[in-house]
Amino acid sequence: MAVTAPTIARLSGVHHHFDGAVVLSDVALQLGAGEVVAIVGPSGCGKTTLLRIVAGLISPARGDVTRPEREIGFVFQEPALLPWRRVEANARLLAASDDDGIVEQLLSVSGLTEHRRKWPYQLSGGMKMRLSLVRALAARPRMLLMDEPFGALDSITRNRLHDEFATLHKSRGFSALFVTHAIDEAVYLADRVLVMSEAPGRIVREFTVPFARPRTSALRYSPEFASLCGAIAESLHELAGGA
Repeated sequence: MAVTAPTIARLSGVHHHFDGAVVLSDVALQLGAGEVVAIVGPSGCGKTTLLRIVAGLISPARGDVTRPEREIGFVFQEPALLPWRRVEANARLLAASDDDGIVEQLLSVSGLTEHRRKWPYQLSGGMKMRLSLVRALAARPRMLLMDEPFGALDSITRNRLHDEFATLHKSRGFSALFVTHAIDEAVYLADRVLVMSEAPGRIVREFTVPFARPRTSALRYSPEFASLCGAIAESLHELAGGA
């Protein structure tokens, strides 16, 4: 499906391999300005490799990649905070020198203001992930890439962070591309969900998420939400050779 907003990133005919093993094959995708897109697929299908190619951390063996030259934020599976810097100092690590209060805004929105003087080891797993997200957004990225950022959290914390992410997205207007194994997470956060095949990975299905923003927790229990999650799960099951 064509993206109606101006395109901020585009991949065409992307192939990649490691030690002769083909990981990605003929991948094409595009990300519109202000759009949130989720990528789901079987383990080992190349989702993280694809994300790193979009980030410019890996050059594909073949294919075309268009992305912003700068202004790219990356949130990894692990928070990777600097243990010798307090919460506020970690949050300011990537902020511009002419910071206009964005760090204060992000700390407030993410509920970390009262924890600003703590050390990373004093934070819960959810707080660490919030801080990782704040640090990435403090750099004012046009495009945010996330590799299963909520995967290690309990469901209650994960759902709270989904809403905090949505609030930050609304206030900052960045584009986001993220990898997840959780179908409900993809549907709750994204505008589109892309389904990848087993390795060598390629994008084989696309689902448009029709739910208006802002989304609330009640959406998770609606028949429409369950139906879309079920359709994506069925697509993944078919790709895995299910009956």
